[in-house]
Amino acid sequence: MNNNKKRWKPNVDGAWDALYARLSAQDLIHREMIHNKEVFVLRRVHPLVKWCVAALFCALCIGITAYFWPNSSSPNMEIVSVVNPNESEVLVITLPDGSVVLLSGNSQFSYPQHFSSNHREVKLNGEAFFEVAEEFGRSFIVETEYINVEVIGTSFLVRADQECLFEITVRSGSVQLSLKNEEQKLFAKAGEQVELVANLLQKSNIQGQVTVSTKEISRMHFIDEPLDHIVQILNAYGDQETLLAIQGQSLSKRTLTVSIDLGSIEEVAMLLCDALGLNMANSENIIYLNER
Repeated sequence: MNNNKKRWKPNVDGAWDALYARLSAQDLIHREMIHNKEVFVLRRVHPLVKWCVAALFCALCIGITAYFWPNSSSPNMEIVSVVNPNESEVLVITLPDGSVVLLSGNSQFSYPQHFSSNHREVKLNGEAFFEVAEEFGRSFIVETEYINVEVIGTSFLVRADQECLFEITVRSGSVQLSLKNEEQKLFAKAGEQVELVANLLQKSNIQGQVTVSTKEISRMHFIDEPLDHIVQILNAYGDQETLLAIQGQSLSKRTLTVSIDLGSIEEVAMLLCDALGLNMANSENIIYLNER
């Protein structure tokens, strides 16, 4: 994620000097003392000349602004950093490619607002569960302090913090692990776990289902998430006996910031209805959310 290219630095002073020299050569400005301060004043000239001077000034401003304004074609200039300080709450993050990250407590995660055309790189310090959207030819890379994890489309749990240097548990698909500053590389597939022990990657088999965290999830926090994403996550990690469903495509994209206790799915549905002004209807094991 480090960009080693030298960035061009605008010569603002030089640009202003060039502009002054051009105006002065055409006898378009003169110096005056106003309130004991020396200023430059435009002479009385033809309106067309004034328009050209203004256009030149605007062009200079636009050039400087374009340098400092975030550039959507350069992902490294638009890094989003998210911190989850709540020990008992999982923060749900949807990435620009549709991948979903469930960030555990006391963890930090950063990602670009726009992924590059050939890869998707993110950074993790702590613990997170990843549901990576599959994109052929554009790999997904999770960078931690010691290990890089590279995937195409899969789901896995990564932990890399002060207590655990690195641990990954793969729920679906496969990943490639690269140990920084070493030549060791390792592949892991669904049902396998890899740990960093004595500066070496060690793989083992696991038993049981891989969840978002080694701790029990009791609460999730969503920030400006579309309703369809919220419902998808709740169906995957909440009450498996009863599911939520959305009626109406326009309703799916309505966004919400909310903290949800993963208890009764009926209570969760009531919370969503109160927050968005919706109705709910039960049918067998499905709760439908619809407009009032």
